[in-house]
Amino acid sequence: HKKAGIVVYSTCSVAVEENEAVVQYALDHRHCKLLHPDGLDHGKPGLTRYHHNRFHPTMSLARRFYPHVHNMDGFFVAKLLKTSPGPKRPPQAPIQDDLSDEAPADPPPTRPPQRRHQKKRRDQTPEPPPPRKAPRKMSPPTAAPASSSSSAEKKKTKMKKKQKLRR
Repeated sequence: HKKAGIVVYSTCSVAVEENEAVVQYALDHRHCKLLHPDGLDHGKPGLTRYHHNRFHPTMSLARRFYPHVHNMDGFFVAKLLKTSPGPKRPPQAPIQDDLSDEAPADPPPTRPPQRRHQKKRRDQTPEPPPPRKAPRKMSPPTAAPASSSSSAEKKKTKMKKKQKLRR
């Protein structure tokens, strides 16, 4: 295993998931740091934030090349310096001696997990619906003109004929 070295990470993509997110993973899990890529003074700086993602501030040392800006295919370049071998290890808690005379400490209190989208509690009473408007009073029917009553009678006879034909 080499103790130190330089890795150039390059993609022919402008997708954040393939570029800054991969480099951020390396920064979080390996002993390395970003360097400015020598000879690449053009291009846009790497993103330090994108939507809800936040990346290490040195991500701006990486370079992005966009087709619509640089008149070439889009790609990404990051230069990483490996400072020591192996993955980063999380700090370990000090080992306690089981033979000590001290009583074990109580575990910290835990809170129940919260739901993201909680339903309405059952003990909450729903708001009453708004009051209804009083029904409108209708005027009494008036006598229809003779022509309309005859047309109504014609419709009834047509309906009867249709029913007879269906049988």
